[in-house]
Amino acid sequence: MKKILGTIIAISTMVLTIVISFIPVKAAENDITIIKAAVTSVDIVFGGGDLYVIPWEQESFGFKVELGKNSNGYEYTYYVKNNILYVEGSQKSGNVSNKGDNKVYLYIPANKKLDTFNVTSGNANAQIEKVDCHKLQVEVSLGTVTLQEFTTVDAGIVMGAGTINAEGEIKGNSDILCAGGTVNIKLTGEIKDHDYSLETLFGKIRIGNVTYGIMSEQKINNNTNSKFDFECVSGVINLDIINYQ
Repeated sequence: MKKILGTIIAISTMVLTIVISFIPVKAAENDITIIKAAVTSVDIVFGGGDLYVIPWEQESFGFKVELGKNSNGYEYTYYVKNNILYVEGSQKSGNVSNKGDNKVYLYIPANKKLDTFNVTSGNANAQIEKVDCHKLQVEVSLGTVTLQEFTTVDAGIVMGAGTINAEGEIKGNSDILCAGGTVNIKLTGEIKDHDYSLETLFGKIRIGNVTYGIMSEQKINNNTNSKFDFECVSGVINLDIINYQ
């Protein structure tokens, strides 16, 4: 087993203590701030609240914050450095944000092809629509992250104790480490489009109609260039691949 639990602890520390290495910008509440800088990648670290990543028809990125009743102690900022757009939501006190209290919107130009899209979630809920990138990375400690109609070459997922629901297309390789919680993946294509390396401790991995239970180790070689490496400690990984053609 890889050092999954150590990775989860590192994620939790990251989302609670954010070090900003560039001058951040806070958007005025309820106003959309247009980000005019050139952006080729997105990196999101989100401690709490609700995050929405939405495509729109403008050529620039947009950022908006809506603070709710329980907003005290939270700060949401963005900055651009080396063509990477950083979005950060940090918890400044012991305050805990309930669902719907604080909403942050990131608007991405429709049909924008990103180099990388990274999202690290502490105790947040995120809904991400129609992201197209070369490398997708999702790391979740708690909360729920939903990805709809994503397209990527390679994908990496690290799950703590939350939930990930993802539907889209992975053209290359995928690496999923699940310490707990649930990872639901639905992809276009066929199961035979990928090779699989599967390992469980107390968790379960389901590929289509076949489930691999406790203390399983399995390699499935379909002689493809797409490698899926799944490891599950005590949670559940569900993979469905459906040919829509």
